[in-house]
Amino acid sequence: MKGGRRLALGLLVSLVCLALVFRGLSWPAFVQALARANLWLILLAAVFVVIELVCRAWRWQVLFHPDRHVDLGLLFDAINVGYLASNVLPARLGDLIRPYVLGQLGGPPFTRSLSTVMVERVVDGLTVVLVLLGLMPFLILPLWAVQAAAVTGGLFLGAALVLFAIAHHHHHSHKLLLRLLGRLPLNADAWAGRLITLVRGFAVLGNRAVAGRIVAWSAAIWLGTGVSYYLVLRAVGLDLSFTVAVFCLCAIALSMAVPSSPGQVGLFEGAGVLALMLFTRDYERAVSAVLVMHALSYVLLSGLGLWSLARRSLSCRQILGLARQAGQASDSR
Repeated sequence: MKGGRRLALGLLVSLVCLALVFRGLSWPAFVQALARANLWLILLAAVFVVIELVCRAWRWQVLFHPDRHVDLGLLFDAINVGYLASNVLPARLGDLIRPYVLGQLGGPPFTRSLSTVMVERVVDGLTVVLVLLGLMPFLILPLWAVQAAAVTGGLFLGAALVLFAIAHHHHHSHKLLLRLLGRLPLNADAWAGRLITLVRGFAVLGNRAVAGRIVAWSAAIWLGTGVSYYLVLRAVGLDLSFTVAVFCLCAIALSMAVPSSPGQVGLFEGAGVLALMLFTRDYERAVSAVLVMHALSYVLLSGLGLWSLARRSLSCRQILGLARQAGQASDSR
């Protein structure tokens, strides 16, 4: 799907989600819930959001194994700029801009960095599914939620195994790709080399020590985010458990696979409210909690992105140029 159609579909999905979320909302009760929110708990939740970002930088550094000289500060700034781009640009271009930014700042080349971002996304997907499966004994979930977790988990696990096999046996994979791509009207050798380079980052998962560190940092990332969500629930007066907060986080994370407007506006709210309404009848507080979660994440990540741009002497024009390159690369794929 080309960029224009992708953006139009995303905007449509976001508008539909927002319409469903705000339909039937009691505005006086909603405003009252926001006005009575505990600001100190929200500020504490913001601290955990920053901790999560730092943990992401540490994990990204591990994904560059065996190269241990990628500067942690560069990785942190590239992550911040990537989130800023995803908040204001369509099609989650931040995931593609991040490797470009890292290369601009003197880090590893784009293809190498993009390979690690792919690994990161698959690891996050598997983590969400495993967390959902772990929550099932503690939560009474509808059948559709259980089925969605099982199907998504199978897809992520299958993709991870295929990509790991290609990366771990890249010599045989290169020959197989050459044979398959040779039937298409393109330069088979060049494209096979690009694909192998792109998935080579998955080879790090074959190192037990490195894989263990990736699992540990992933657990820290999602635990920190879960704590921030739980604090927001408490801040708006929802007496729900930590497991419910984590379930809400998983629902929102899985919804990000669906096209939406920049910043996941609408889709974030729809998935979060749908998840919370399985455990509470207080619709106004549920909506206020999800809006605070989203606003906290959006404002904080955007602010950190602007701070990283200034710190690294990067301009918005440069980022838009990188976005154009990333968009062209995405369309060409």
